[in-house]
Amino acid sequence: MVFHLSAGEAATIYRALEERRVDLVIAPMFGSMTEEHMHAEILYEEPLVVVAGARSAWARRRNNKLAELMDAVWTLPPPDSLRGSVVAETFRACGLDVPPTTVFTSVTPARNALVATGRFVSMVQGSVMKFNLNNPAFKVLPIDLPTTRRPIGAVTLKTRTLNPVARLFIDCAHEVAKAIAGRD
Repeated sequence: MVFHLSAGEAATIYRALEERRVDLVIAPMFGSMTEEHMHAEILYEEPLVVVAGARSAWARRRNNKLAELMDAVWTLPPPDSLRGSVVAETFRACGLDVPPTTVFTSVTPARNALVATGRFVSMVQGSVMKFNLNNPAFKVLPIDLPTTRRPIGAVTLKTRTLNPVARLFIDCAHEVAKAIAGRD
């Protein structure tokens, strides 16, 4: 068995599936991203969370509200990306505009590195922080974010026969997803 792990903007990953360069995609599902020619198995639902550097002033406060962070130095996904649209939707649902942002990037490790400096705050997928629990550089701020839960799914093409290894991988992904969802 050979696995090719690709990370990137969801739209790019879905395009690779449509072009048959990959057998399956495990990614956030955004609205109509899964077209009629695709089959999706929901693994779990994942929220966005607001994160700050563990030594930042924001991390030391007990009661942050999203509106209070509008003057913070932000790093966010690009507004024209799928994840960026969810971030914008979150701010709008809270009656806010997207704050001025210093660094836009779809590269989550880059945003994490900026947050770890203590100078930036960001919104990231909840699992990013779940898998960084032992990293003392980050702190999830206790801010309730409406409308941010999005399904994470295993997506395949309906017209493509799924090979047994890919099916086994999806079955294992379901088991991992149960563990992830159990930590919410």
